[in-house]
Amino acid sequence: MGYPALAQETLTDHQDAQSKLEQLAGQKGVTPPSSPNAEQQNIGKQLESASGAMFDTTYLQAQISGHQEASTLTRAEINSGRDADVQAYAKDFLPTVLKHLSHAQASANALGIPPKGANTGSGGLVPLEIISAHSTTRYRIAAVRSYLKASLPAEVFDRAGHPRLVLITCGGTFNDSTHEYDHNIVAYAVPS
Repeated sequence: MGYPALAQETLTDHQDAQSKLEQLAGQKGVTPPSSPNAEQQNIGKQLESASGAMFDTTYLQAQISGHQEASTLTRAEINSGRDADVQAYAKDFLPTVLKHLSHAQASANALGIPPKGANTGSGGLVPLEIISAHSTTRYRIAAVRSYLKASLPAEVFDRAGHPRLVLITCGGTFNDSTHEYDHNIVAYAVPS
């Protein structure tokens, strides 16, 4: 499947899923976000200014990493969620997420586009273990993102929501005059 077909399939499926999610949220008295988060807005800006191969790479890498993260979070809800209706929604949604991920990976492979963060453990290839006095928590890398230092989103430091571990390091091009890198590499890990 070419990525224009993937884009249409994703749009159609996500509109359907969003409608079901909004209905469920209304039943639960919860208001879902009404706009893209900072990371999604950043990807949108990158896509607006990209063309040709850069657009293809940016779009497909965003689809792959976004669907990997969605898969991890959806599985976490299925396995440890506290609301049966939300778990049922997640079970219904997971096959769609996995289908989109598979199609995005196939499109990227066909165009020779490597996965974003291929050498950094993106997709859960690097297990992490946090050991405290009373318990051990295992984490999986859910996503790896690269941000310009000036564009590091505030949500990286947000402690609300589901448990996660955020690892930040330097990356990108090293500037010899300022003695610093121009990007931050951020790995998002969730309990496995």
